[in-house]
Amino acid sequence: MLALLSAVALTVLAVVSTETRIAGSDLRRTQTFYCSAAGIEKMTSDYSALFQQSARPSDAQISAIALDYPTELVDYEGFSFVQSIVKDTDTLGSMQATQGITDPNKLPIVTLPADSAYNGLIASVKPYVVTSRCTANDGTSVSLTRTMNNYLIPLFQFGMFSDNDIE
Repeated sequence: MLALLSAVALTVLAVVSTETRIAGSDLRRTQTFYCSAAGIEKMTSDYSALFQQSARPSDAQISAIALDYPTELVDYEGFSFVQSIVKDTDTLGSMQATQGITDPNKLPIVTLPADSAYNGLIASVKPYVVTSRCTANDGTSVSLTRTMNNYLIPLFQFGMFSDNDIE
């Protein structure tokens, strides 16, 4: 009877030990996922804020966004980041080919969709790929990628023209 109870106790101990390791591993993967998500969101926010300072930011200014990762996660949580924000040359090439554009420096033209705030306006589009890889101090690593488009709307589309007094 004692041997049977010992076997049951050891089995329960093994199961609890395994479940504890699995739960800890899952927790670390979840934390690393949210770390990487924080990096993506910060880059997206910083990219948007960059256009508050300049209508045509340089490639260097855009690349610098990737180097400005969430420092709190590095300083206090022990995570490390590898981030990038680059032009999506595959999508750009595909869009240029669809429109018959042979000059690699010329951007494709699109009409903004009905669900956007600028419904019906014509814009040049520059696609980007944003990537954030977060690695925990135990080696757990998560990489997230976001694709986004930068629409360049010519200012004249916001003007109003009239032959008569508009009042």
